[in-house]
Amino acid sequence: MTLSFPYAPKEKILAIPMSYDWDDWDPYEVIAEPDDKLIDSLSKLSFRANLTFALGCTEWVVFRFSHVSEDPIPYQYLEACWAYNMSDQFEPPEELEDEEWKGSVRGPINMALMTSLNVIYGFEDETPEPEAALSDRIALHVLNSAPLYIKWRDQLLQRLEYYKRDEKDVLGAPIPREILDMNVKMEPDQSDKLVNKFLSAIEIQTNPFLDIFEE
Repeated sequence: MTLSFPYAPKEKILAIPMSYDWDDWDPYEVIAEPDDKLIDSLSKLSFRANLTFALGCTEWVVFRFSHVSEDPIPYQYLEACWAYNMSDQFEPPEELEDEEWKGSVRGPINMALMTSLNVIYGFEDETPEPEAALSDRIALHVLNSAPLYIKWRDQLLQRLEYYKRDEKDVLGAPIPREILDMNVKMEPDQSDKLVNKFLSAIEIQTNPFLDIFEE
């Protein structure tokens, strides 16, 4: 399955100047600290909602560079993360090799993908929200704080409020990827159908990052 981004205004995104700073040795130096208010908002959402938010931010980063990078790996990695978020059948993907992801294009893509993976790691100690909030900072940085991204992000947060954190089930229900598309009306009773549609379209043999969980 090839991920597409129907919710993203392609021409406007690709027109954003690539005028941000980047440092392969210490990328955190050029990325602002996660916003405390955002962390607080995300702390009220399920773990799956946190990962959904992070993956949405990461998709904007990947799509932002689609005109200068044809590498399929970011799309495959995103698909694997979505599969993990939607089904207990899948393991989290393995980490990427940092040495293969350097420069002002591949560096931010790698940081965004690995930050999404760190959200998954945060499930274990029940603190996924700081890394999820960092995903937003990465997107803001490479998109030059574009208003169209900020508007989309705020709308996504509003939609994710439905998936509140329940201390008896912090993981929460699977969330369909369509929640990222503001043109798609989200009906709770359609979630399972949309999730199953995504999972049924996955071709495990073509994606090296998809790993079936083995008991």
